[in-house]
Amino acid sequence: DIKPLVTEHMAEMTKIVSYFEFENKNNETTFDIDDKGNLSMSKKIAINSEMEKTIFNLISSMPITVEVHKGYVAFNRIDFTVYDTGIINSIAYVFQGMENVDTGYERIEIAPNWYYQYGEFSKGYFEEEQE
Repeated sequence: DIKPLVTEHMAEMTKIVSYFEFENKNNETTFDIDDKGNLSMSKKIAINSEMEKTIFNLISSMPITVEVHKGYVAFNRIDFTVYDTGIINSIAYVFQGMENVDTGYERIEIAPNWYYQYGEFSKGYFEEEQE
């Protein structure tokens, strides 16, 4: 389900991770699209309008969120199963020198500093995270 990220959206993803690795370090927020169709942040941070547009366009093209952390950026897709469990598929970019950072998931390297991550959780876990 996240194959288009690496096949069609790598340029946007690279632009996003470069921005947060080199120009706007040490932030913690999650970008999503709110009910009104606007870009939302879990914690308000200052970003330039070009980056805001890049993130918005990426999220609008796929049902994902973009999580920015001090050591990595994750592009997450969450799907719920019929059994009320959530499955998260994620592509993460771990910043140079931060390869040992804990992203919260087991990961498999797909390219230098790029990782595929997967996790399964109860639906309640995701509802608690959003509060």
